[in-house]
Amino acid sequence: MLTPRDLVEALPGLSGLILSEPKVVNWGYIATELETDLPRDFKELSLKFSAFEVGGFLRVWIPDAGYEDAYVEGIRYELETISYLVDDQASGGYAPYPNEGGLLPWGQSLDGDLFCWQTRDLDPNSWTVVIGGANGTWWEVEAGLLEFLVGLINGTFDTGELPPNVIVSESSVVSLVK
Repeated sequence: MLTPRDLVEALPGLSGLILSEPKVVNWGYIATELETDLPRDFKELSLKFSAFEVGGFLRVWIPDAGYEDAYVEGIRYELETISYLVDDQASGGYAPYPNEGGLLPWGQSLDGDLFCWQTRDLDPNSWTVVIGGANGTWWEVEAGLLEFLVGLINGTFDTGELPPNVIVSESSVVSLVK
């Protein structure tokens, strides 16, 4: 499993956003509200970073200490969006979490793409990434969140309908926390 250090090595601009002290997120609250734990690589990323945007394209949602309720509400909003897509038969056969194997969102693109974990296993550390493209295309990447991000930067994963080389090692990185 990759670590946040691997992501910083692949995306050096992220180093400027490393928090001076690890933050203490109430993961118990988030797990209770979402009725599941989240992957370890995501939690490790959350210790060192707040939510960020890469290349003016991809936003990675990360909870901040004291604002866990806002994080959960954002996830619930996106789960409703997936439910609407299911109702419109535009979900590529995927369903939102907590359905078995359902999608649990972790980010989005500014073009309208949705990045999710596929929760097909009780162990969140084995969840893989599913992308819902803005144009209705859905595809899976057999990787966890950090492995996917590093692979996207390095060009080792199928980017589906995402623009080629949309995120590269020189991409800008900005914090989404004011």
